[in-house]
Amino acid sequence: MDLLRTRTVLLLAALVAGTAFCASAKPWGAPKGGASFGHLGIPPQARAAALAGGGVAWSGEGLASMQPALAGSESLRLDFSRAWMPEEVGARLDRFELSGGAGRNGFSVSGTLLDYDDLDGYTEDDVSAGSYGAGAWHLALAWSRSLGPVRWGAELSGGNAEIEDYDSWIGMASFGIVCSLPLGFRAGTALRHVGWATPFRNDEPTLPSELVVGIAQGGRLSSGFLAWTAGVDVRRRNGDGLAAIVSGEAVLHDAVAIRAGYPFGEDEPGISVGGALLLRWVDVEYALASHGLYGARHHLGLAIRL
Repeated sequence: MDLLRTRTVLLLAALVAGTAFCASAKPWGAPKGGASFGHLGIPPQARAAALAGGGVAWSGEGLASMQPALAGSESLRLDFSRAWMPEEVGARLDRFELSGGAGRNGFSVSGTLLDYDDLDGYTEDDVSAGSYGAGAWHLALAWSRSLGPVRWGAELSGGNAEIEDYDSWIGMASFGIVCSLPLGFRAGTALRHVGWATPFRNDEPTLPSELVVGIAQGGRLSSGFLAWTAGVDVRRRNGDGLAAIVSGEAVLHDAVAIRAGYPFGEDEPGISVGGALLLRWVDVEYALASHGLYGARHHLGLAIRL
């Protein structure tokens, strides 16, 4: 009984902290400057992209890599994904992740590589200055633990972003907690991408730090024909105001998934959609994400259960 009371108090404290953060006028993370690392906040997986980046209250692949909620009886899972940015951006984002579980514990190791094609440079007088290269890489280690109806997770990550001869090193941490409630509901909160970055040229970079509070509800027909999850996240990202994301997923016969998400309050909102084939030992996923820093982009993912 004391343990249950402690868990309830911790969850309420996290939700209160989230509400206070969202109401605050102060941004988190590194000071806002001319060199933004918002690309590190792009949902790299096709499932997350289709849900418009929503997910704090989702189980399984919910709190992104912070919450690999896998039971000890499940096999290792190896994910590959690629995102193609719009032609005017000319960039590709590749990601791999190895995740698994042992009893109440879960873990994941992931890496992300962002590679730009040659970009056209211009002087302050709009005179062509030729083309240049740019890119970034990012490595992350995450773990989680289940404590009855409560599961918490944390992620440590770091990487480097560069444009021509200028670069910046990044170190970040993310934390999250989610709690199972009656009637298939789940509630959770996460503080993501809090850390530091070395100056980029003469600017202090902006990390995509954010705090998210979310709730989701899931269910399943007794026939097994349909399973579903629907949720809403409320978030505040460094330098931005409040935003909300509504997202949902329907799975037919445990084999075909249909997903969609829509953000409210973002600079360039737009619906994101996707689908997946969930086979016995492999999942194939696709998403078209039309919101965010880079506009419309295609995501393709392949997951193999080892």
